[in-house]
Amino acid sequence: MTVRLPSTVKLRKLMNASPTRSNRSMELEDPVHVIWGVKDSWIPVDRADRLAELMPNTSVTLIEDAGHLIQLDAPAALTAQLMSWVSGRA
Repeated sequence: MTVRLPSTVKLRKLMNASPTRSNRSMELEDPVHVIWGVKDSWIPVDRADRLAELMPNTSVTLIEDAGHLIQLDAPAALTAQLMSWVSGRA
């Protein structure tokens, strides 16, 4: 019997994992689009690329003028990225 963890639980485990565990792979079936603020002072921006390396079918967009709270720092840029990604998935 295989127990599938919800995606949010898997992502939390990945973000807390040791950076040396680069062989670890996430088994997400759905496409993932990571949008990260370049000025994020809480979680290093290199984690965005790490997520993309560990999860198949993942794209990454970096928002230059945003920190950790992208929705507050750059709401227009975030909305544009989300709309573009979602419309491309339809």
